[in-house]
Amino acid sequence: MLTLIFATNNQNKIKEISSILGNAFTLLSLKDAGIEIDIPEPWDTLEDNAKEKSGTIVKLTQQNCFSEDTGLEVEGLNGEPGVKSARYAGDSANAEKNIDKLLQHLKDSHNRNARFRTVISLEMQGKNFLFEGICKGKITHAKTGNNGFGYDPVFVPDGASKTFAAMDIDEKNRYSHRKKALEKLIARLNLTLPEKILATIKIPVRINDINYGNHLGNHSLVSILHEARMQWLSGGGFSELDIKGSGLIMTELAVEYKAESFYGDVLSIAISVADISRAAFDLYYQVSNQQGKLIAQ
Repeated sequence: MLTLIFATNNQNKIKEISSILGNAFTLLSLKDAGIEIDIPEPWDTLEDNAKEKSGTIVKLTQQNCFSEDTGLEVEGLNGEPGVKSARYAGDSANAEKNIDKLLQHLKDSHNRNARFRTVISLEMQGKNFLFEGICKGKITHAKTGNNGFGYDPVFVPDGASKTFAAMDIDEKNRYSHRKKALEKLIARLNLTLPEKILATIKIPVRINDINYGNHLGNHSLVSILHEARMQWLSGGGFSELDIKGSGLIMTELAVEYKAESFYGDVLSIAISVADISRAAFDLYYQVSNQQGKLIAQ
């Protein structure tokens, strides 16, 4: 079973993440890993702060780890408190003071729209991966509920009638921004091609696909995946701009490199589809060379 260090000292976050992961992985907190440090969050974006924390721990331990940074972004306050959510009322402020300042700033506002945004940074095998989860909702006029932490007492997610703090952890996880980001992390760790292959496209490696190391470059592989997708769609009479009246937008791409490929190789790109919903689906690619050696997925 894969072991991951979660780079946080926040026991509330550890509890919430553990409830989502279940027994899928072995989760270690900083305390479990014998690390007693507070990692600063000096940057202006959630992404950079999350990378700061995971990067610090991987340097100390040389082990797979992940971290997260979360911000509450309020529409009527131009995105505040955002990356400064934990320190909104000052560096020594607590959740109560942060909420009081938020409600004070919104007292005359009719626009209560807000969203929680979580960014998870995974450090694994020398590579960094980022995953985002968003939960939209509204800010209440007063605190409600005794569960959760942070701004949970004043945030009602869209589709719900009560605040996060009025929910138990299972109900909160049905809406949770952290769960959405964590599900993407889990999918990345469990990256496997579905059994049913819809099409296999063959594309040769061209000389301009070769990088300074004399093998297929990362950006070139991504270009080859795009070309394979276009050929697959074209074979069905579609394009990315028109699939029976709808278009495609790629929101995220994760590539796991398995081996090098070289000029003259003819790559076979097996394409599969999974996790189909009303608004989205996942495309899976498995790339092999002419000898059947797996290059990437």
